[in-house]
Amino acid sequence: MNRKLLLLALLLCFAGGAFSSTLVQTSWRWRNNNGDEATATFRAGENIPITITDYSVIRLRIRVENEGTAEQHLISSLKYSTSNTSQGLFDDASIISDDNTNAFVYANGSGAPLDYAPTSEIASSLTKKNASFTFANGQYFSAVRSPLADAEKAPVPVGKYTDLEFVIKPTANVLPGTTYYFLIQNAKESSPPTLNHNVASLTTAAVLPVNFIAFDAKPEKNRIQLRWSTASERNNDRFEISRSADAKNWQYVASEKGKGNSDVASSYGLIDSKPLNGISYYQLTQFDFDGTKKVLSTQAVNLALDPSVQVQVFPNPVSKEINVSVNNYLGTNIQAALYAQDGKLIHKEQLGGGTQKLALNTMPAAGVYVLKLVGSGLQVNKKIVIL
Repeated sequence: MNRKLLLLALLLCFAGGAFSSTLVQTSWRWRNNNGDEATATFRAGENIPITITDYSVIRLRIRVENEGTAEQHLISSLKYSTSNTSQGLFDDASIISDDNTNAFVYANGSGAPLDYAPTSEIASSLTKKNASFTFANGQYFSAVRSPLADAEKAPVPVGKYTDLEFVIKPTANVLPGTTYYFLIQNAKESSPPTLNHNVASLTTAAVLPVNFIAFDAKPEKNRIQLRWSTASERNNDRFEISRSADAKNWQYVASEKGKGNSDVASSYGLIDSKPLNGISYYQLTQFDFDGTKKVLSTQAVNLALDPSVQVQVFPNPVSKEINVSVNNYLGTNIQAALYAQDGKLIHKEQLGGGTQKLALNTMPAAGVYVLKLVGSGLQVNKKIVIL
């Protein structure tokens, strides 16, 4: 059975037990995908729908309560629908997954929203329904998480409320000028079906341009490789890349000329050769010819810059033995060769990192010599005076 059929079976299973569910989705809020749990900004107030005009990643924060007396519930996923039928708002619902036929799929978050990361009750908390309930940490749902396995579902204990955050992205299958409704998959619906505050929603713009596809920022040695692509472009002057250490204060990195008007897929790439050490954020912004700009995506990367290799030869001048110290070397082997001033090879051996003594059978005659060290990303010449 393929993934799509499994998801359908799971939905039918939950639909059959919907009346026995004790999970209640109480409030929700749309959020930008521009930082971690503490720094990401909200797009609207509590229980306020938004309108989307592009394919940027967004996050939906949902509060859910378990009103049962004995059963802990496992939350598996998020479902969406576009119509209110006579039987129920979500009778024709789809489950968000990685299915390429969906209008929405899970996406990767920026910074802190990692898969299975706990969600806390943040300062701009949502409203709870039952005042006697206490908070239990929730979780994030993003791209690599499967809604099928129990081990990957988020638990909600009896008499507790929790906040869940879903990191999702509209696809080319999303319908323009349409309202989409969202509900935790195994939360109970009101009866008769009504659009009350516990059903999250958004509306797509009347004209939703099929343009931006993806933006990736990935470490590559001591650089950051930036790649993005579009399906089509209208009135597109250029793209700009900005960088930030805190997802708040942005610094211009580079720009790339756009295609203007294009109906074919286009790919772009840039390299940041002077990245920041540790976690940093990259933001892709698109500019129209009239100066109108739109932030398309923000991505977080974690880069541990390689420290510079430090090479020392001691003592120098030397009379008895030659010691070589190589620190911060990330390779495995180093070729060491000692040459006289006339270019004659005196000694050759293979070294590792750290401090070692050259394995000379006898010390060369007094004079000036050159020790050449060659390794992965390493090429150093050291002058040695032998007494």
